[in-house]
Amino acid sequence: MKIWMNEDRKKGVDGERKKNVCNMERMKEDVSRERRKNECSRERKKCECGGESTRVYGKQERWERERRNEVNRRKERNRNNRSKKKGEGKVRGEREVEEIKIVGWNVAGVKNKKADFWEYIRGFDVIGLMETWIEKKEWEDLKAKLPEGWNWKCQEAERKHRKGRAMGGIITGIRKELVEIKGEREEEEGIQERRIETGGVIWRIINVYNREGRKETLENIKKEVKEDEEENMIILGDFNARIGIEGGWEESEIVNEVVKRNSKDKKINGEGREMLKMVEERGWIIMNGQKRGDEMGEWTYEKDDRKTVIDYGIVNWSAWERIKELKVGDRIESDHQPIEVLIKNKWKKEEIEESSVGGQVQDWTEEGEKKYRENIQKVRWKETEGGKEWKELQEEIKKAMSRKEKTKKRGLGWVPWWDRECKVEKRKAHKARREYRKGQEEGKYREYIKKRKDYRELCERKKKEYMKREEKEVEKNKD
Repeated sequence: MKIWMNEDRKKGVDGERKKNVCNMERMKEDVSRERRKNECSRERKKCECGGESTRVYGKQERWERERRNEVNRRKERNRNNRSKKKGEGKVRGEREVEEIKIVGWNVAGVKNKKADFWEYIRGFDVIGLMETWIEKKEWEDLKAKLPEGWNWKCQEAERKHRKGRAMGGIITGIRKELVEIKGEREEEEGIQERRIETGGVIWRIINVYNREGRKETLENIKKEVKEDEEENMIILGDFNARIGIEGGWEESEIVNEVVKRNSKDKKINGEGREMLKMVEERGWIIMNGQKRGDEMGEWTYEKDDRKTVIDYGIVNWSAWERIKELKVGDRIESDHQPIEVLIKNKWKKEEIEESSVGGQVQDWTEEGEKKYRENIQKVRWKETEGGKEWKELQEEIKKAMSRKEKTKKRGLGWVPWWDRECKVEKRKAHKARREYRKGQEEGKYREYIKKRKDYRELCERKKKEYMKREEKEVEKNKD
């Protein structure tokens, strides 16, 4: 059978056929694309073919990437939190800060310090505590209790005689986020150095306790800090030396002239003259009385009628330009005041969120027991039938019990005899000291000394009373 078809009709049929084929191809592509979207979800479901698809398209790809990043961030936070001891808090993340906080302080013993002392210490990134009275046998036990987040180091105190306490001792701490450069030099007595590198700048932070202002310690400082290895140097400590208003100098644009420092202590002693020789010989600068924050040269040691400046911050010229300010602190835990230094330097610091403790517990302290007895005497019993009487008795006992808020676990600085009365007296002493620092009046100074003496006597009395109660309890148990 012969089929005939003209040329025009043939072209029309072929064109229509091509259009249909193209449309079918597009439809197949659309269907397959939709199928892939449905089959390859973010939960990595199995495809019909039996394989596992990980590819996601368009917005889904961005969502998947963000989800993975968030999961990784959570895992990192969890790892950091697990590395912390329970109760120490959780790491919320890092933030960039623009300064490094340093403190150097003659604390006159660390074993007798309360919790608020350690709360103050936690506010610094580089810590130097002098005259700690911590011996070698006591260090390991104390180190386990010290705040986490710092690398701690100790120079043990030495006992000169069998009787009495050990003398001297230095404890220093560096935040773990700061890069520390460890050295192999042997430490001289009364000198402990820590080196850090941040932002490409090396800092040498040297803590000094010069008992009796000995010349030997000054010579050891010069040996420790060689002229060609000074870097950015800060020396903080108790030098037991009085230098009056000497030790300040400034380079004028016209002529080099010596400018006196400001200081409330006008006296100079022999130990002070030796210290001034060392500073002038090496071209260092005494920050007390001429750096921002201590323009007037505050007293650093106050005990009864004796007020002196014997604690100093000393730097070289390289460090002077990078230091933002120096302040003499305002604390009552020691007769010495802390020397606080701020360095201008950007670095990343971990933020730790303190673990919160909620709810209430029964208060069976001496005060709580007293309240319970008072409340239980006010209860009037009613005669009821059966179990109602017992339930009523339970309810009345619960109401009579004194309750208090849950607190964190006992940490460093906790003592059983410390109570609200001690806190109130300490606040009064702090307030009296702040008022004295504002006006510098002799009458206010006397008031501050009296308040501090009252606080210390109260603590001694509370401690003795607690020890007597403990002894009585022991005697009862023996009987």
